[in-house]
Amino acid sequence: MLPNKVISIFDDNDITKIYGKKFEDLDTIRVASAINDTYVLGYHICNAVVLSKNTKQPIPVYNKVYFCKSKGWLV
Repeated sequence: MLPNKVISIFDDNDITKIYGKKFEDLDTIRVASAINDTYVLGYHICNAVVLSKNTKQPIPVYNKVYFCKSKGWLV
């Protein structure tokens, strides 16, 4: 018998602030959902969820908004 399997899904995404001017550490980002290379003001997001045999909904395990212009940011 196989043990219960867990599927992990990681999503690197973005939040766009097209008209934002005074948000903290606002940076120019590439829009992930755009077909062509579109760059706007916004933030990067990293999400992780797990899927399990016992649940019908994804279970969030990690969510981080990160700012590339922040002091101390390492590339």
